[in-house]
Amino acid sequence: MKLRSVKMQIVVPTILMFTVLMVLLLGVVRFGARRAIENFIYTDIYAKQEDMYQGISMVLDEMSLFYSRIVLSDHFQTIIDDDSLSEESKQDVFRDMLYQVGMNTDLFKEIIFYYDGNTVRYEDEARFGLVPPSFLQTVKESTALIEFHDVVMTADNVPLLLFAKPLSTAFSSVDEGAVFFYIDEATFRSFYDTIDEALGYSFVLTDDNHVVSSTSGEFVGSQLFDAGVFPATNLPQHTEHTIDGETMIIIVNEQGRFSNQYNLRWRMVSVLSHDALYAGVMRLNALNVALGISMGGMALFLSWRVAHKISRPINRIIENLRHFTNTRERAEDKKAYSDELLELESTYDEMINHIIALIERTKQDAENQRKLELYTLQMQINPHFLYNTLDAIAWMAKLKNQADIEHLAIVLAKFFRMSLHKGDKTIKVKEEVEIIRHFLAIELVRFPDKFTVEYHIDPVIEDYQTLKLVLQPIVENAVKHGIGGLERKGHIIIRALDQGEDIVFEVEDDGIGFNPASLKAQGNDDASDGGYGLKNVNDRLELAYGEGYGLSVDSKPNGGTTVRLNIKKT
Repeated sequence: MKLRSVKMQIVVPTILMFTVLMVLLLGVVRFGARRAIENFIYTDIYAKQEDMYQGISMVLDEMSLFYSRIVLSDHFQTIIDDDSLSEESKQDVFRDMLYQVGMNTDLFKEIIFYYDGNTVRYEDEARFGLVPPSFLQTVKESTALIEFHDVVMTADNVPLLLFAKPLSTAFSSVDEGAVFFYIDEATFRSFYDTIDEALGYSFVLTDDNHVVSSTSGEFVGSQLFDAGVFPATNLPQHTEHTIDGETMIIIVNEQGRFSNQYNLRWRMVSVLSHDALYAGVMRLNALNVALGISMGGMALFLSWRVAHKISRPINRIIENLRHFTNTRERAEDKKAYSDELLELESTYDEMINHIIALIERTKQDAENQRKLELYTLQMQINPHFLYNTLDAIAWMAKLKNQADIEHLAIVLAKFFRMSLHKGDKTIKVKEEVEIIRHFLAIELVRFPDKFTVEYHIDPVIEDYQTLKLVLQPIVENAVKHGIGGLERKGHIIIRALDQGEDIVFEVEDDGIGFNPASLKAQGNDDASDGGYGLKNVNDRLELAYGEGYGLSVDSKPNGGTTVRLNIKKT
């Protein structure tokens, strides 16, 4: 058999264990970093998208409030009802009205009021042009509070968002009317929070994939045709796609409350750079690899040193043993590494001493078992002789009509018959209890009205095996030493209980009791003594069932006695 050195048996597992730990550590760090980034995506980006919805809602609410101030103005009714005003005068009245109701000129670049085929406006037509006819028709037929057309471009290529609010009949008597708002997209996007430009950008997308607004100012007014990249269902969700050769994370979110309130099915789309998000993770992985290599080299060096220090005294012991084998002389101890050698030698001596002690204990246990078996055999032989004699006495008493003598002889014969039980070492629990019943029946004949007996036997355990004659010495002690010293009538309780894997016998009496410590103090070998009877039973139980089994005594002077026997179910 090829032997491996102790040094290699220490170094190799140490390096393997360190490698596994480093791999696990790298995996945990990478997993934790990815979870942190995903948490950033789910929380921070979605939160910023919610801020975008809030910012857009502020703009739309501002537009609705400004619309209310317009239609409630006296000038508004003048424009509609005063037919004497020329078209140019109505234009002037409309502009004055807008200034008076507080028009935000940074946000609203053009406002057009259309009613019954007439149009008045804030700016000159040449810059913003007319309202697209298709959108005008949509507004005429609309019952919504707000309508959105699309992004329109001014003459100087400035993107504007075109909204309209149909004129309610509650504010005017015109048949067809609406107010059109041209909102500056640059001012529009300043109302919502944006993500870090180093990570990416966000934009607002309509249900037909038109870009309404963008944090970077790009793509506004464009239509995106790749619908699979920007899903419109099962939102929110995020996916990865390659755009212009770079992996990007696409995050799409929709707010149902916003859609229902303004009748606008707009989606918030955030496009994040995968490399920018995970750059920290890659740097962390590179740092961990470098750290792992450094720690691996250190672990190799330290494990080699420790293994050398451990194996050197062991090798010295081997050399000393070989020297002793060849020369039968003890090698000179140079006191090198004396601590390790002395510890190893003392441990070896302790082991030898322990083995010798175990051998002696085994011999003593075997001797005790032999004595107990002889003692039990003696108990079995005597009842055999007495049983035959008592059987003859019972027949003679019956022939001479001596009923009491006949009863006593029969009970005593049954007791000895059960005790003999074909010389078996074990009997059933119910048979052991039956022995006690016969024994106590004899005692009641000897001592009429001296005590009463109560039995509590669990029927579940009646057919389990127990050592023979373990209860009789205990019950005899209860009658002789417990009840015998009473001037009153005593009471004995016999119990056999199911305790899971064990069976517990209890013999309880309300006799004079005693101090259990006195049993250990006596230390005599008188077999007739109650203390030795208890010890005999305890030794038999320990030999039969092992450590943890035996009997215990609970007693105190004038307080009765309870003896418990714990055996294993067999």
